[in-house]
Amino acid sequence: MIIVRLSGGLGNQLFQYAAGRALSIRNNCRLYLETSFYKRSPNRTLALQHFRVNGIFVSPWDVYKEMGWMLMYLPDLFRGKNRVFSDAIHQYKEHGQTFEPALFGVPTPVVLDGYWQTEKYFAEYRDLLIEELTLDVIPAGVAALHQRLGSENSVAL
Repeated sequence: MIIVRLSGGLGNQLFQYAAGRALSIRNNCRLYLETSFYKRSPNRTLALQHFRVNGIFVSPWDVYKEMGWMLMYLPDLFRGKNRVFSDAIHQYKEHGQTFEPALFGVPTPVVLDGYWQTEKYFAEYRDLLIEELTLDVIPAGVAALHQRLGSENSVAL
């Protein structure tokens, strides 16, 4: 199991997903996208769910339930302790903004905590990721803007 702690804006989410997805393919295991950051961040919203991602969006407690650990940590939950992932799963935190090849050898299950902003983590899966990171539905506002511009060669951010 690979668990990616999503955080930041859409660009960060795309890098986090791509690195996690590549690692899940290499290890032939499920990818979970942990979203608790967005419950406590008023300035950022989860946007990755609009794409054709191959991962399961979860809270930390959903992962505990799936792994059968809920009863083990339930007392801490009721006492208000936040031991989310602290003892149960290996964690790999990004050390800086440079490529870390050690990520390829982390034991699973693992929680990935970082931004992973280099294509070196996922370049070999480029074609698959392009397919998965396609919008499921073009938002109405974007479709209307495209129609107003009247050109298939238009670009907007």
